Amino acid sequence: MVGNVPVGNMAPIAVQSMTNTPTPDVDATVSQIERLQNAGCEIIRLAIPDAESARAISGDSGLLDIEALAAYARETLADFKRPRGIDVWPELPKSAANKILRREVRDKLVAQGSPGR
Repeated sequence: MVGNVPVGNMAPIAVQSMTNTPTPDVDATVSQIERLQNAGCEIIRLAIPDAESARAISGDSGLLDIEALAAYARETLADFKRPRGIDVWPELPKSAANKILRREVRDKLVAQGSPGR
């Protein structure tokens, strides 16, 4: 399932698309999402390729609603799959090879008291 749209296996074909506006241009991105919804698109993907894009969709932009995401997880995921918390980071620590430094992420989460394993 993606939201309330069944995908995979024997699910019917779902109409989907992806925005092609620059994600930091929130007004254009929201406008394009609304046009896609009005045209019958069931799944809309949004690219978040960099920290600027991540900052643009968080906070007051209306594109990322942490409470709605948490409610969706409570409604659709089994207890053992449900995230213990949701953190929004402007940028993840990466190595010179552009790989996410998972140990640094874990250490930062532990330091700020975020729930974990």
